[in-house]
Amino acid sequence: MATRSFIAIKDGDKYRDIYCHNDGYLSYNGYILKNHYNTFERVNSLIELGDLSYLGQLLSKKDPHQSEDGSITFAYGRDRGETGTLAKEFDNESKLRTEEYNYLFKDGLWYWRTERETSFKLLTDEDIQNDL
Repeated sequence: MATRSFIAIKDGDKYRDIYCHNDGYLSYNGYILKNHYNTFERVNSLIELGDLSYLGQLLSKKDPHQSEDGSITFAYGRDRGETGTLAKEFDNESKLRTEEYNYLFKDGLWYWRTERETSFKLLTDEDIQNDL
């Protein structure tokens, strides 16, 4: 069974989000986002891929952050040729879509919430550890 999530970015006065089908929990997607996608440029490149089957530490095989043990992100559009998978855009944080886990990158930091919560909170190493 999949643990679904949305991954979003605040870009100026707009918000964009993508769906991620697998491993959305804090100790996996939360950990990878916080530790491998921690600049606006890197997160924006991830969002540009559109909806994901799987979030990896690397954007592609040619990722300049390549490491021998890095997993590669699997995107529906790029890797399976699916259509209709581009990021959705919103003009308000409250309009972002909601799944089991939800992540938002804004002002250089990651925030998270579950589907039962209405507001985002800062993603910390303690949150990730407590999820293990």
